[in-house]
Amino acid sequence: MATLTSYQYSLQNDFPDDAINPDLLTAQIAASSIATPLDHIDTAGDAVYIWFVDVLSSGDQTTLTAIVNAHTGSPNSSIVPDSVKQTIYYLDSGFNGIASASSLSEYPNDTAETAVTVSVPANSTTTIGKFATTPNDLKQMIWSAGRWIFNLWAYCDTAGAGQIIMHVYRNVGGSQTQLFTCSTEILNTAASLQTVESIQSAFTGNINDTLVVTFVAKNFGASPINVTLLYGDVLHNSNVSVPLIGTSDPVVGLTFYYPSTGNTLITAAQSSPTSEATGQTWFTSANGPIEWAEGLWTFVFNVTGVVSGGGQFSILVRALDAQNNVTSLFTVVSAATISAAGTYVVKVWQPAFPFLGASGVNLRVVVNSNGNEIDFTSGDSTSYISTPIRYIGGSTGTQGPQGNQGWQGAQGSVGSTGVQGPQGWQGNQGRQGNQGWQGNQGWQGNQGWQGVVGFQGNQGNQGWQGNQGRQGWQGPGALATVGATPATSGTSETLIFSASVPANAVAVGTTFEIIVNGVSSSTGTLTFRVRVGANGTVSDTVAWVSITSAAQVANQRAGFDGLLVVRSVGSSGTVECECLGYAQTALLPTSVAAVATETVNTTATWFIDVTCTCSAGTWTAQNGVIAQR
Repeated sequence: MATLTSYQYSLQNDFPDDAINPDLLTAQIAASSIATPLDHIDTAGDAVYIWFVDVLSSGDQTTLTAIVNAHTGSPNSSIVPDSVKQTIYYLDSGFNGIASASSLSEYPNDTAETAVTVSVPANSTTTIGKFATTPNDLKQMIWSAGRWIFNLWAYCDTAGAGQIIMHVYRNVGGSQTQLFTCSTEILNTAASLQTVESIQSAFTGNINDTLVVTFVAKNFGASPINVTLLYGDVLHNSNVSVPLIGTSDPVVGLTFYYPSTGNTLITAAQSSPTSEATGQTWFTSANGPIEWAEGLWTFVFNVTGVVSGGGQFSILVRALDAQNNVTSLFTVVSAATISAAGTYVVKVWQPAFPFLGASGVNLRVVVNSNGNEIDFTSGDSTSYISTPIRYIGGSTGTQGPQGNQGWQGAQGSVGSTGVQGPQGWQGNQGRQGNQGWQGNQGWQGNQGWQGVVGFQGNQGNQGWQGNQGRQGWQGPGALATVGATPATSGTSETLIFSASVPANAVAVGTTFEIIVNGVSSSTGTLTFRVRVGANGTVSDTVAWVSITSAAQVANQRAGFDGLLVVRSVGSSGTVECECLGYAQTALLPTSVAAVATETVNTTATWFIDVTCTCSAGTWTAQNGVIAQR
């Protein structure tokens, strides 16, 4: 007969990094040459207990020690993803619909403490209790990989003589599949918290499976012991933290209430669990297109009376189309026997029913007692059906009118004057003008005949003076200014003043400064332009244009300041101009466009023109200059 046997090791003395990864160690033992199956692994402080279903041979003990000495406790990240959400289930004494099982509830019951004490014979085990989640509560095909943490309040009347073993099952339809086992040693004789952590890979099952945990007390001593497990109050709320994604229904659908007024009685004649002819029947409909989505169906009955022992609710769910054709969807029977007044809940997870379509299909629910007479409320909100049926969106409605514009906020106060900035650098001195051409030297006069010796001949006539050379190009200074009479614009583009540049008088880099200031007569808007070309009129090419100002008022000042630079010379020479205008307190920068150069023939006389357009009234230039710098 096999004898469950443990082998004890020390984290500090036997494990190289003073740590253990139970799942990794389990895998390493399973992959080794050890023939005897591993049962489970326990830890208690520095001690590690490795349990086998039978005694190991001396050779297998040597192999086990070698595995322990080489084991590292580094977490296995492929087993435990950090993103897995933990859900806590509290041990509860309430009934959950599974035979012989108490509840695992998401909500702690802190009304009264429950203490379960079992007597365990020497070298034996005794079941403390079985706890399970509510049927159809988990709603997951795959239970996530991650940490299972058992926080148990327990004690033993003999310190260190007992342990609690947790057997974890997956239950569906009454059939249980064991997933894993772990345990904790009970070291204290007074109530204390025992925490056990087990890292598990993912588990796959059915959508309506139930989590079941059976707690077993074990005595590995020579004398009987008593083990006590506590739960159900604020101080000793034993619980299980599992790597499952919550239990809230992901589809929030329509809720239907039983429509009859007062109480509805299911008689003994309506006891067939599958009869649509004898059961109480309700029809429901939704106003608008609907989707029969996957999700949780919850049936709530507020039972007010039971006759002759009661029975179970048998619920038939059908779909009824416009032609009264019936489609059977599913049937569900309550797990609990209705034997007394109270609220009874039946839950079932169902897939989507896309074949039913979005409109013209109603829900039909038939309820039988599957036993004797049962009376439950209807016509109020205490008995109802919660479904994953939900409305789907219709077409988008027309957009409503735009609301009125809000009031303009008050103008902020004027900020304090900033400190004066440092004086700018002195500008470069302009280029000296070219020197004029030197006149031609006159012809030398003929030398007179040499006189007779003795008498000196007459001096020859002086030669003609040569023609005067051309005057050179004037150096830096003003080429044009606003004269004594101010220049005034009109509502069309008007030439304010212009400067004439002589032929061949510029070189690459020659720069002209343009400044003009004036005053508006009325509310017109202003647009300033600089033009270049051979005409000296508004027909010349635009080299710069400002954005249009806002409407002015009488005597508001406006103007601009800028530079025009020669980029190339010749018959196809080019110039580029940039200016910044103003209109009272507003700036008038360059009209938004890419930077460009304009063509001008510098080998002939050409002009730089200043123009203005005023949409109403006039703008009069008070002063202005075009000067070479």
